[in-house]
Amino acid sequence: MDKSRPIAGGSINFDMMLAPMVGLSHIALRQVVRHYMPKGAKTIWPTEMLSSHRIPDEAVGARSKTFLSSEEMMVPQILANEKEAIEKSMVCLERAGVIGVDVNMG
Repeated sequence: MDKSRPIAGGSINFDMMLAPMVGLSHIALRQVVRHYMPKGAKTIWPTEMLSSHRIPDEAVGARSKTFLSSEEMMVPQILANEKEAIEKSMVCLERAGVIGVDVNMG
């Protein structure tokens, strides 16, 4: 396995990750994928697209899309195009312990 590379909030040593696919970014699939990864492998885990308008009003980590196990470094993908919604979402996501955010403005 390659040596670790530092990233915000931790380090990775495994260059493969899941794509942020709708319905396939939940904790159950991530656990299955981790089972087949080499022992000690660390990577980032993107989420499917989350609405920046919903994030501030929900408990991040309560749904299977955003639930984090202790060994995961999550990078949520948010659908956003309004500054205020992005800012509010970032505050909530930072509190939840994510290490980065993929902002999809499409």
